[in-house]
Amino acid sequence: MTRPLPAEPRKPLTKHQFAMLALRQEGKCGCGCGRKLDFQTPRAITDEHILALFEGGSNDLDNRALYVTDPCAKVKTAGEKPVQAKIRRRQGKTGQQKRLRERGHGSIPKPKVSGLSKDNRFYRKPEWPKGRKLASKGFER
Repeated sequence: MTRPLPAEPRKPLTKHQFAMLALRQEGKCGCGCGRKLDFQTPRAITDEHILALFEGGSNDLDNRALYVTDPCAKVKTAGEKPVQAKIRRRQGKTGQQKRLRERGHGSIPKPKVSGLSKDNRFYRKPEWPKGRKLASKGFER
């Protein structure tokens, strides 16, 4: 089963929402590491969805947290990227399914499970030399 991609796009926080999150977290990182948020340095703080939008999360303040950009937010995002890419591939948004659809093909043909034969293009039995014994090279004396 694949999860739906977000129905609503990501919305940036307003200044009021940003301040509310900072007060709720008492000026500390939302991942639980205990680091203080640096409000003086630009781009030192990243607002993250606790449950990502592609996993069914929302833009509500209850689903948002402020993270220290390096390393906390980068680690969280790096962990979500492969999962998000897999969901997009399975839904046919990227990858081979999308390319085939763009070219006018319905979907990727799947091999038959029963009745595999030499004529089936998905199953090729290896052609071994007939009538002679195969010997390993380098082990003969």
